[in-house]
Amino acid sequence: MPIVFQHSWWFLAIFAKVIARWLIPISSCLACAIVCAQELRFQHITTDDGLSDNAITCIYEDVDGYIWIGTERGLNRYDGQRVERFMAAPDGLGGEHISCIAEDSRGDLWVTTADGGLSRRERTSGRFAQVRCDSLNARCPPADLNHVLVVDDSLLVLCSRGSGAIWYHMRRGVVQRRGFRGRLVNDKGDTTWRSEDNWSHRALRLDDERLWLPMLRSGGSYIVDAHSGDPLVE
Repeated sequence: MPIVFQHSWWFLAIFAKVIARWLIPISSCLACAIVCAQELRFQHITTDDGLSDNAITCIYEDVDGYIWIGTERGLNRYDGQRVERFMAAPDGLGGEHISCIAEDSRGDLWVTTADGGLSRRERTSGRFAQVRCDSLNARCPPADLNHVLVVDDSLLVLCSRGSGAIWYHMRRGVVQRRGFRGRLVNDKGDTTWRSEDNWSHRALRLDDERLWLPMLRSGGSYIVDAHSGDPLVE
């Protein structure tokens, strides 16, 4: 009997160590998860709170902590308590169907729209200005844009609905297009070009030197140099 008691004591000691090492930490984590889940709260922001539209297209938090909310009918800024609207204007935001919001290292916002091209908001003044286009400027971005990616302080990649992906230099204008096809004519003389053939949905950064560029129809998707737009062999 003493031998049996000694072996039982050894087993209980080992069991207690296992409980102390694994079960107690796991129980603590589960308890914390339950408490955190109970404390999680969602706040709903709608047109009743001042939002310009309930059809949300994109959301972005800037360096100052403001939440920018793009909709199909205007841009909104939320400070945690109040919603401020920004609508299209001749001397301001270019369009109302907001498709994407990005920020450069200066804190300036770049906003693309599906109906008014590219606009910029200067952080210092808080004013919007549209990147305007005219018949004499063939190097300006198109009006139907899906997405904007800030490559560096002077270069943007704009994804469009009919002109492919566009490398846009902030001072020199358009420097490169990818996925763009000209109008094709069949044997009967009919135009076979469709805007969907050049639809670029967005540009995704893989690292500092490479972007992944998915196209809706023309060429599928491919990896390109972030600064030149040249295709890279993978």
